[in-house]
Amino acid sequence: MDAQDLLPIGEVARRAGVVPVLHVHASTEVAASVAGLSRLERAVLARWLKPFGAIVVLTDELRELLAAALPRHSVVVVPNGVDISRFSPAARTDDRASDATVSVLFVGRLSIDKGICELAEAVVANPRVHLTTIGDRPDRGDATQSRAVDAALEALRASGRHTHFPRVSRDAIADHYRSADVFVLPSHREGMPVSLLEAMASGLPCVVTPVGAIDDIVSSAPESFAVLVNVGDVSGLTTALEALSTDAALRAQLGSAARRLAIDRFSSAKSGTQMLSLYAELLHQGADGDH
Repeated sequence: MDAQDLLPIGEVARRAGVVPVLHVHASTEVAASVAGLSRLERAVLARWLKPFGAIVVLTDELRELLAAALPRHSVVVVPNGVDISRFSPAARTDDRASDATVSVLFVGRLSIDKGICELAEAVVANPRVHLTTIGDRPDRGDATQSRAVDAALEALRASGRHTHFPRVSRDAIADHYRSADVFVLPSHREGMPVSLLEAMASGLPCVVTPVGAIDDIVSSAPESFAVLVNVGDVSGLTTALEALSTDAALRAQLGSAARRLAIDRFSSAKSGTQMLSLYAELLHQGADGDH
């Protein structure tokens, strides 16, 4: 949807007596776009967004940018949520052999911007790692990128330590998290990935890049639950997977911290309560169009 499409949608809702709420989920791209707006462009954006009673964003960074650009609008942070009952840890023991293969899980598109090429290199370099990927192979992208992904997938196939599921039912996805030892998401850009929250709720130690809301989640956590690697850093990703594949105690420590953080900050019950409170406040204010 283009930004200009928001104007008629918001106005139609207001005329119908409904207070529209705009949810912004592409945090990285939107933050970059808003930061680069001229004064005139900000005025146009404010006009498009005037009918909306509130703008819901995922991160404090985007809230601050939008609040500065649109001082008369209500901008509220409500993070994505995860069902902490459905996504829960498996019973784990440390009785596996010290040289046993460790299961690493990736959930996302098999594409350049999800870091699949770097991940393939890191997995091939770690003989103790078996990678499971869940996600489709998008048909978009230029020929060079497509060839790079092809090469990455071929390297994984040749390693004999890769299992791929193009799609998994919502009923079965939780079992894949419970079967894994480590979750990895070496993305080049993100908003607030639900897959990361699902992995955290499942008690998995995480290997991630500091993009989008991921950086906020990791840096603000009261205890470490993830290993951060730079975007495109094959060496760092390889080292992180090697450390987690050889240290069961570290996996358990980080995984327990991930579960606690998911319960404390990212449960769907908590995010749902925040949204209901916002809607109740807007209904109380009425649909007069004031911000």
